[in-house]
Amino acid sequence: MCSVLIVLFSSYGIFDLANFLGVKFLEKLESVVDYRSTVRVLELIWTAVALAIRIYIKKKNLNIHEIWESSKVVNSAFRIWYLYYQWAGIFKAHRIGIRVGNYDLQKNALAAFGGLFASAAKTRYASSVCHFIGILEKFPRLEDKLRYAASIRIDHNEKRKGHFFAYDEALETFGVKFIKQNISGNVINMESLKLQIKSAQTERDRIGILLSEYLNDPTASTGNHAINQRYDAMWKLVNILLQEFDKTNESFLNNDMWKNVYQTQLTVEGVTRLKNCFPDGVIRMRAIYYEDVLKTRSIQSGRSKLGVPKLKILAFQKELKESTKNKKTTERTQTLDSQFQLNQLNAEGSNIVAQNENELQDTLESRKRKRKAKRIPNSEEESLLEPLILSQNEPTNEEIREKLNT
Repeated sequence: MCSVLIVLFSSYGIFDLANFLGVKFLEKLESVVDYRSTVRVLELIWTAVALAIRIYIKKKNLNIHEIWESSKVVNSAFRIWYLYYQWAGIFKAHRIGIRVGNYDLQKNALAAFGGLFASAAKTRYASSVCHFIGILEKFPRLEDKLRYAASIRIDHNEKRKGHFFAYDEALETFGVKFIKQNISGNVINMESLKLQIKSAQTERDRIGILLSEYLNDPTASTGNHAINQRYDAMWKLVNILLQEFDKTNESFLNNDMWKNVYQTQLTVEGVTRLKNCFPDGVIRMRAIYYEDVLKTRSIQSGRSKLGVPKLKILAFQKELKESTKNKKTTERTQTLDSQFQLNQLNAEGSNIVAQNENELQDTLESRKRKRKAKRIPNSEEESLLEPLILSQNEPTNEEIREKLNT
């Protein structure tokens, strides 16, 4: 169920919400490497979403049954995380049924969640659920026995009275694989086996605490400091969600806060695809029941098709880094090209200016060359013109012509 929720909401921002809670290794969350830590993260997100929805409904005085009637009532962000609140609530109910040993609650929650297995392309899980329900229909008295052994109890601690585990959860929680790997030598007797198991369990706990302290991961610790960290992170996430619920669809779609998402999934059409995962999954579960359990139909192709696109966090972040790098390279190339063109234009302009200056200088020089040179008279000419210069009266034209003709 953890993997189904992560797959369905992977392209809608569940990794961003987990990041706000302090999760550092998102690829580990995607792969459900540590079941308990993954469940704790999903439950914290569910709690924050539930609080944000409750506060927003009270603040706006909304009717929860009207949120799908019109886009003017609430935005896409509210609808996306309202679906998470509903579907993760089914998962939460299933876990409560396990914890208190309530078989009917476990069965009904599993049946309600079953359609999402098909929409998340978890075909084997979907087939297992169909087989389980088919067996119960075929052998109804089997349920009476299952009600007596709905869960498993590990210890006899009075403080944990009434606290049970699922069978696979108990194996995962108490690290059976880790214990098997760390038991060495031949087991001589039961006491020796118990001592080795206890030693391996203590070592595992210490390693977990060491890693949590080294990685600053509060999910593995139960101290007051870790609890306060989770409390603060959860309420920070509540405030972030409330801010997103108040935005319009356009501003929500263009928000830089959502980094690990497919933008096409945040649209109204993307939200509709997510909502249709539940009814479409029920139809596909019926087909799987006829194909795998009753075997009255041949297996059809396309039954492992995802209801919504799946975002693989490592591949997406790698593509995001490459696109960012290519964008920077393109911008740098464009800047260099524009700078080169500008320099080229400046060079051409300077050449034109220099050419104009040269032409102007040549014109001035040619004009200087065309100007008549100043004529300096010789001594004979000066002696000839001297009577006219020394004369007190202005020379007449006849006198001037006479001197010029001589």
